[in-house]
Amino acid sequence: MRRQLTIIEAILVGGAEIYRNTELDLEKRIYPGGVFDPLGLTAASPERTFNLKTAEIKHGRLAMIAFLGARLTLLDTPCEDSELSEDIGRAQSALAVCPQKAPVAELCIR
Repeated sequence: MRRQLTIIEAILVGGAEIYRNTELDLEKRIYPGGVFDPLGLTAASPERTFNLKTAEIKHGRLAMIAFLGARLTLLDTPCEDSELSEDIGRAQSALAVCPQKAPVAELCIR
């Protein structure tokens, strides 16, 4: 079933990409359906549009750095001394009581 869904998804996404790439107008090719601006914030001036695009890129980069920092702090966190180890211990003891849910719980623990 999963293989069939993957094939269907590849056909649908591939078809959409082929359709998009047949467009000759570069603006429509980059933004299918036009630029998304439901509030009309970029209609004021090209300078404002540039500033908004720049701010969006900066915020996206900052969010990626913040996510990386949050993940890196987990590398330095000792599991034996933290509350996380207690939670893992409780989850492992719950697995002993209810072993049929082990595959799902294993994903949550790791």
